[in-house]
Amino acid sequence: MSLNLSEIFPISEGPFCKIIEAIKQRENHPTFFQVIRKEHIEEIMVNALAFFMDSKQPHSFGNRIFNVFCQAIENSLITNPENKEYEPLDYGRFSSLRTEITHRINEDKSGRLDLIIDCENCIIGVEAKVRHFVKNPFDVYNDLIKTEKQKKSKENVRKVILCKKATNVDPEKTKGWIVVNWEDILIENIEDKNDVYAPLWEGLKIAFRGEKIMNEEDLKLVADNQEDYVMMYKMIKGISEALKDKANSLKKAVESCKIVIPNTNIRIWGEFGEHAEPRVVIEKTKKSETQYVVDIIVSAKGYRFLAFDRGNSVQTKINKSLEKEGFGRADWTDLLDDKPTERALINKVPKELMEGLEQSGDFFSGKENETEKIAKIGERIYSIITKSNY
Repeated sequence: MSLNLSEIFPISEGPFCKIIEAIKQRENHPTFFQVIRKEHIEEIMVNALAFFMDSKQPHSFGNRIFNVFCQAIENSLITNPENKEYEPLDYGRFSSLRTEITHRINEDKSGRLDLIIDCENCIIGVEAKVRHFVKNPFDVYNDLIKTEKQKKSKENVRKVILCKKATNVDPEKTKGWIVVNWEDILIENIEDKNDVYAPLWEGLKIAFRGEKIMNEEDLKLVADNQEDYVMMYKMIKGISEALKDKANSLKKAVESCKIVIPNTNIRIWGEFGEHAEPRVVIEKTKKSETQYVVDIIVSAKGYRFLAFDRGNSVQTKINKSLEKEGFGRADWTDLLDDKPTERALINKVPKELMEGLEQSGDFFSGKENETEKIAKIGERIYSIITKSNY
């Protein structure tokens, strides 16, 4: 059963509706990355950071961003309780950098590292992540950095995973790599507001840190409506907690389906303040790598189903199999890139699975035994996309 948002979150009549109206009427000044809708594309964000790290480029930072990055690496080493033999490193002067370095260790195995920085006393290899997945061929990267070290006759290396805070990094697969957060290096300000690259740097900061500095208009809006802001936060959090409760119940219902497909994992993805809607994820893995996924998205309006293969190699087969079994689908639009994908967003369910359920667009809900019926649909979709002929 869908949540009644008009009761929980009365935007049009609530005491904080004036805040909503004030925000709607304010001028919006999107950053460059927001204008081109690329603020979550790794290649673009890495190239922008590399530009500001390179003291030879025509910005007014000089070596400041490079120095901040080196200090963030050392801070990560210092604060890591497992690093008991830490020795500080003097990186020396910045020399040069390269982006998107392809390396092959044999005929079947290759990879592309995002960034290599050559400095006076060290080689720094950087694998940057913008999204929440760290799944890369680190054995290839290790060999590449070792080769660079020998070629440049350097004694020291630093291998860095640059990612957002709360990114899940498997320490077993990334042994010897140092985790540094984007938020900790994007802290400098360009004092020269006439620097033509200042808006680009501010856009980079906003993409990862958010708009931390409040202007006078923001401060006045909060000061004049402090109680209403607190109430708004509590209501939004209340909705999030209600959705999380629904997700937990649904996860138990999916587990009770007793899926017999080997290497199946069932989990919940998404927390308050991180994602708007939690998902119950049914996934098949092979050698710890995810292959096939069904996301059951838990929303205030009901449930949605998303089916895909992680490698995007057999999605066409998956889509045809779903259609053959009576499921209708539409292409899923990736919210981060705002691009349509071939992933299957289910908008039609076979008649025998719809008994007792209601549908509004691609949202499904029910008045009785809702979680069990939704779980059954999720289990059926999963069984279709994991057929052995893939």
